[in-house]
Amino acid sequence: PAAAAALRAAGQALLRTEVAQVTLDQVAEEHLDGALHFLHCGGSHAEALAALAGCDLARWAPWIVVLAAGPAPAALTAAGYTLAYEDGWKQYLVAPHQRALAAALRQPPHPADDFRLCEDHPYSHPLDEWRRRTTAAETEAATSRQWAQDHVTEWKQKYALYETVQTRADTLDAELQRVLGVVEQQAASLEHDRQHYLEQHALLDQRLQAENARAVLAEQQLPPLSARAEQAERQLAERLAQLERLEAQRAEQQARAEQAEQQLPDLYARAAAADQAEATVHGMVHSVSWRLTRPLREANHFRQRLQRYVRRFPGRARGALVRRVKGLLGAGFRYVNRRPALSFFLRRNIARLPFLVPLARQLHLRLKLSQSNGPAPQVAPADAPAAVAVAVDTSHLPDTARRLFDDLRRRAHS
Repeated sequence: PAAAAALRAAGQALLRTEVAQVTLDQVAEEHLDGALHFLHCGGSHAEALAALAGCDLARWAPWIVVLAAGPAPAALTAAGYTLAYEDGWKQYLVAPHQRALAAALRQPPHPADDFRLCEDHPYSHPLDEWRRRTTAAETEAATSRQWAQDHVTEWKQKYALYETVQTRADTLDAELQRVLGVVEQQAASLEHDRQHYLEQHALLDQRLQAENARAVLAEQQLPPLSARAEQAERQLAERLAQLERLEAQRAEQQARAEQAEQQLPDLYARAAAADQAEATVHGMVHSVSWRLTRPLREANHFRQRLQRYVRRFPGRARGALVRRVKGLLGAGFRYVNRRPALSFFLRRNIARLPFLVPLARQLHLRLKLSQSNGPAPQVAPADAPAAVAVAVDTSHLPDTARRLFDDLRRRAHS
């Protein structure tokens, strides 16, 4: 209790636990099998006396009893135990039937004597085993030391390689930032072009509305012009009849000329065709209906060209923008593919974002396809007019005939 009070006063927490108290007789009955050779009662002298009070010395008769230094207990003296040795700290008592052991306890060894046993003494440590263990430990230590040195050298090399790779990565990152800046500038330029195209589209819409208004006005003026055109067509029919008669006569003359001059058939054929075209053109050009409907034809032709241009403009603008973006993406992908370290770094970071993996694969496949097959051929728009199968040579025709032929060809295409 006094020790517990001192500890509690020092600020330490105490835990009180109750344990069962047994006597030496109970311990011996439970665990002892045979003679009791040695009984050591630790603690103070009073505690040792209290412990011996619970031991039947006549029954168990321990050969040697070790107690704290002090007066010999009366129970041991009454049982015939004699003091064999006392060093001021412990006292050794021998049972009466084992007095021969007292001689061995007269001068027992003590650590304070500073004695040493020889290496092969039975009570010394097994030095051979320790030597073997020491040799094995030294060998293992040397191996570990060599491994550690090699490991340090390897890590120094790896660190130098890491610094080199890090420097290269920094350089590539700076280059990538520069490329991204160029891409952003080009994107801003494309956005400016798109705004300009939108403004042009709005302006063309306004012009188209004005042309539509003019077309409506022309349609309102069409009935009186149609009547005049019918009259002109009747006059044209009469002139065409005259032209047919003249053509028959000219054909007869041409046949005679061919019979007379067989060496120039191609020249006469062209002359006949030119004469026929000249007569037809002369009749049509100088007709009233042709002169009256000319502004309407020109307005219709201008409206059709304007409509085709308006329909094609968004597609052309979008195609130009897509081609520019594809060109930039292709240049970026080729730049990345030529640098394995950057390619590996980007693939690893893209793999962390699952929604980017399909897009990256599609772009990569398109890039490989474009590199293997070359640039895609230009596809003509769906509403583009078909090309003329055979070019017509109109160089031998007069200027009036050529203008009429070009006008008819444009109307046929529209």
